[in-house]
Amino acid sequence: MELGLVTPDDRTKFGVSDAVSAAFAANVAAKYYHMDLAGQQPATWAVSQGLVATASGNLTFAAGKQFIAKLKTLASSIASIPGSWTLSAAQHKEFSGALASYDDASFSQTTCVETDRLQFQVAPKWRSNASLISALQSQANQYERYTSTYDVGTVNGQSAAIAQSTLVEGEQGSSFANTEGTWSYVNYNNDVYVNDGSSAWSKQSNYGWMTPESVQIPVFTTGTLQDVKYKKGVGEDLFSGQLKSPIAADYYGPFIQGFLSSALNTSTVPQTLIKQVAEQIATTVTLHVSLQNGDPVLTAEDVHTIVPLPKSVISRMGGTGASAKLASEIIQAMDVVMSAHATIAYDHAPLTLPSGLTIPGWPNSASNDTGNATSSSGNSTINSTGNGVSGTGTGNDTATNTTAASTSNTTGSSTDAPVSNGIGSNNSPS
Repeated sequence: MELGLVTPDDRTKFGVSDAVSAAFAANVAAKYYHMDLAGQQPATWAVSQGLVATASGNLTFAAGKQFIAKLKTLASSIASIPGSWTLSAAQHKEFSGALASYDDASFSQTTCVETDRLQFQVAPKWRSNASLISALQSQANQYERYTSTYDVGTVNGQSAAIAQSTLVEGEQGSSFANTEGTWSYVNYNNDVYVNDGSSAWSKQSNYGWMTPESVQIPVFTTGTLQDVKYKKGVGEDLFSGQLKSPIAADYYGPFIQGFLSSALNTSTVPQTLIKQVAEQIATTVTLHVSLQNGDPVLTAEDVHTIVPLPKSVISRMGGTGASAKLASEIIQAMDVVMSAHATIAYDHAPLTLPSGLTIPGWPNSASNDTGNATSSSGNSTINSTGNGVSGTGTGNDTATNTTAASTSNTTGSSTDAPVSNGIGSNNSPS
């Protein structure tokens, strides 16, 4: 009764001798586990999961024991994907099988396109000024796009990975439309070789978070998702879930630090602020699974992330004094929005070193550590979110000039390389 699972007959008693219906049992389970059943009635869901034979009628003592036993088994089976109550046994097997297949693959190639932008919500009293709307919409038409490739496999029995990422800044009319930066990374035998497009290759031992995977959104697999739901796609099955909060905070932490450092024009960002922003991140991951020779195979991934920014950050992005106050009044909410699509292939192919790089122990590689550099095109400076905004608003020319200009000039990242996903040398996040 304290948990809200049952309603008492009166202030002093509950009908302990009353019959227990299948619907009652299913409702108690749904409330107890805080189930999101995607609109299904608990009794209908219980039948689909095999917990009860029918949604109507009362449970016998034997049926009640069976209900509890099967419910415990179901809860245990989804321990790695908590809250995924609507997956059937067959769907859960397909989902976990596809992730295991990816995790265990000896070779895979991922091609990723990621777009980052800002999104604004304007306060109601400012929503009637066309000039402000136009200024903000102009910023909304700008964004950043990364294109990345990531190959992983083995070389002479050692785990190896080769990655490359290219950034195109502020498309759709921005003056930076043709500015590109390309980064290349090679990870072999726990050493990371880096070329940021403006210098020679360099070897970094114990490189920390800047691993080859850092140039793109990773494939989030076993143990990273919760609240997974199933949907039938065209020739494939779609499994969509939420990225677990600690994993999202860990992956996006370096990005948040870089973004806030640039947006707030400071080299030191309080860890409390970084944590505050990280805890509000919401990431939806959709995994595409197809059956190949009867086995489930992970073939693609979509990632959509929203990073809400607190009012304290919004006001400081507008400048100081009166400008900061005006920005805080005009901009009701601001989010960093990131979307990515990755395709995954498993055709085994030899991992080939990028031009200009040689690594000891790599087949057909010279004996020196880094070889001669071949500089990639472009430069190595990026903005981690672009300057995109969206929304409507009103105000006057002063509001337009102050808010739009200040915002557009302070939303880049201070980092010189793409942010890390915080994952290890294998395919899956650690």
